[in-house]
Amino acid sequence: MADPLVVKLPPVVNSPVPVVTAPLPTVFKFTVPVPADTVRLAFPEVPITEALIDRALELNEAWDAGAIHTFLISYELVRQGQKGDPVARSQAHFDRAVQLSGGQLAAPFVVMAESVAVSRQDRKQFESLLKQALAIDVNAKPDWRLSNIVMQQRARWLLSRTDELIAQ
Repeated sequence: MADPLVVKLPPVVNSPVPVVTAPLPTVFKFTVPVPADTVRLAFPEVPITEALIDRALELNEAWDAGAIHTFLISYELVRQGQKGDPVARSQAHFDRAVQLSGGQLAAPFVVMAESVAVSRQDRKQFESLLKQALAIDVNAKPDWRLSNIVMQQRARWLLSRTDELIAQ
């Protein structure tokens, strides 16, 4: 039986690149949210990537303690063609990522602060989310230690630049 977390990627139209297979974790590691006005012109593969993300969410939304939801927190803000408020969609993904990780991963808090709170210029939410990320015990879950250390470093860096990111 084929691994449901390995997908067949079709070639880009008029591209010499052949059909390839890639594990979904690879797709997420090389997918970065970009401003909505540049998405379709600069990245014609975005619809394929979005289809992969949606399919991964459908197959195993709890994968890696909510990593897909954590990715979608920021991505929903630039995603085109979706119904509803992008901030509300981001909030739903944040809530689910925190639930799936038991609140023990710093990443959802940092991503929510950096993407949603900054875009809304909400200083209170920004600082609160980053302080929650910093309050996580990096030794509580050894498998998540490195991720939490890295995200806590980013949280400290973001907090040190609050005045640059959030207008007073």
